[in-house]
Amino acid sequence: MQFYYYLILFFVVSVIVTYFLKKKYNAKTYLIFSIFKSEKLAKKFDKLKFGKSWDFLADLGIVLGFGACGAIFLRKGKRKLVTALIILLLYVCFFGIYFFAGKTLLESLLVAGVFAIFGFAGLVVYLLIEQTIMLFKLFIQGQSKCVGVAPVIPGVKIPKVPITIPFFEGWIALIVGMVIHELSHAVLMKKAKVKIKAFGPLLLGFLPIGAFVEPNEAKLKSLDAKSKFRLYAAGPSSNIVFSVAVFILYILFGFLTSSYVVSVSQNYGEIIITGTEQYGGICGEGGEALNYNAVEENTKLLAVDNVTIVGLTDFKKQINSALKKNEKSITALLEKDGAQFEKELYFNDKNYLGINLEQRYSETPFRFKAISFVSSLLYWLFLLNLLIGIFNFLPVVPFDGGVMAPGLFSPLLFFVKKEKREKIIMKFFIALIVILLVLNLLPIFG
Repeated sequence: MQFYYYLILFFVVSVIVTYFLKKKYNAKTYLIFSIFKSEKLAKKFDKLKFGKSWDFLADLGIVLGFGACGAIFLRKGKRKLVTALIILLLYVCFFGIYFFAGKTLLESLLVAGVFAIFGFAGLVVYLLIEQTIMLFKLFIQGQSKCVGVAPVIPGVKIPKVPITIPFFEGWIALIVGMVIHELSHAVLMKKAKVKIKAFGPLLLGFLPIGAFVEPNEAKLKSLDAKSKFRLYAAGPSSNIVFSVAVFILYILFGFLTSSYVVSVSQNYGEIIITGTEQYGGICGEGGEALNYNAVEENTKLLAVDNVTIVGLTDFKKQINSALKKNEKSITALLEKDGAQFEKELYFNDKNYLGINLEQRYSETPFRFKAISFVSSLLYWLFLLNLLIGIFNFLPVVPFDGGVMAPGLFSPLLFFVKKEKREKIIMKFFIALIVILLVLNLLPIFG
């Protein structure tokens, strides 16, 4: 119930803030949404020059976003062998990523095929369908613990959403992602000689939730298909490339600070069992857990199978070791209220224990806090930018992919009259995505 009190308070404050912004700064408003326009920033931006690397970035986005459909569109009339090699490279790369992430061979082959043919646009739809089927089954069985889709609001714990994004790192990552996204659109607009009228942020109450670039609409509509698709692909493509760069920094930073972090964990770290789950997995997909209510909350985990545990990495290593030996359980040394005791914890048939763990520290030096914050910031910069990029390829308006999908997928409907293809594709994806989103929200009522 506390969440709903905060939601009401947020709505009331947002109404007041939105009214103030409209009266004081003449912002354009709709309900609790506000848009600020800056024509001065647009004029300064218009003086800048950009090289051909931006065209490559946009073309990369078209291929990543729409796979073979994008590659064939870009290379129309060019050597087919090169086009085939690009598609094969997409397939092999994604198969490798998925397979080495622990997925089955069949699943990896299927998902890589979807990505190679339809890119992230098709992959996101495929994964949404797969997730919807899973959640619907769990909902019918009364086992679903979470919704499939939810708004991203850093610092806010949303009911039925198992992940809470940290406030400061989350908002920094979101704002950086939105700025990169919109500036990339603006760069390709300038290269296509589309006049930019204004830049500005989009606010939900007092929270920044987006940014926008206002182009000359008449000029934008007159662009040829390639220039238009480049313009829309640049935003999500930039987010994805940026996320990869940040991920490399995240790995490098972790490597450089690992020895100090390990020493702090060994001296001050402890693992606390914060509770048990009736059903394993993030949303209950792990089946019924065998340790439900077997351990009290706030119980300290000292060791697993006679190996001392001071960090979550230690615990994961022991779990993986036990599973490789086909063990059915682990022996945990626990401590509660000063008393130590052993407890047998059992894996279910899907290898879930169903216990929730939290890393805590009896003492946290300032240096350790600073390292933890930077590491967390890099992680969320990587993850949220990656998600912003991938989900903006969704083949439905208002996402960037919704503008590109009808033109890029229309050759697939070669058996339909040319003038009807794009409308059919638009209507199909709108209907499909709406149905999937509604079904993904069903667990709210469970």
